Amino acid sequence: MGTVHTIENHLTAISRTIRRVLVSYSERQNIQKKRKLIDKVSLTETQKQEIKEFFRKNYGKSLSTAWHRLYQSYTGIYCKDYFPEILFSTRLEPKLNPYREAEILGDKSFLPLLFSGIEGLHIPPNLSILRKRHIQKREQCSVIPSRSLYVIIRPRQMRGEKDDRHQ
Repeated sequence: MGTVHTIENHLTAISRTIRRVLVSYSERQNIQKKRKLIDKVSLTETQKQEIKEFFRKNYGKSLSTAWHRLYQSYTGIYCKDYFPEILFSTRLEPKLNPYREAEILGDKSFLPLLFSGIEGLHIPPNLSILRKRHIQKREQCSVIPSRSLYVIIRPRQMRGEKDDRHQ
């Protein structure tokens, strides 16, 4: 089993690295699209130096001021300690919110299983649906909203399942 765990750990590390590289590429593409907003803001030499010193001290290297100028173009506020989106999405978020755990917590169908025992927390009832988008008969559903006039059911496409809605 040690070999299996070692391989799993290596594959997970490779997956994280690929994800970080792709997100970084996407963030860089995104900031290029917003070049007109960035170019409208000019920082003084003192402000540029403050940003560089702040990130050298706290991050170990300096960053492009484009992120700060984009933030300032939105808010009108200069902030030397603004935490750029590229650092958030490529460094902080993967550590605080690992992808596999986030994927599970992001699936709303798991909410009752994970949080049903918390007092004062209201979790909306779910209607059960079968795979292949066939809705169970009303009497087969485990929970039916009693006061609702309309019920919206959002079908989920399971991994590996072909989407047959457009055939």
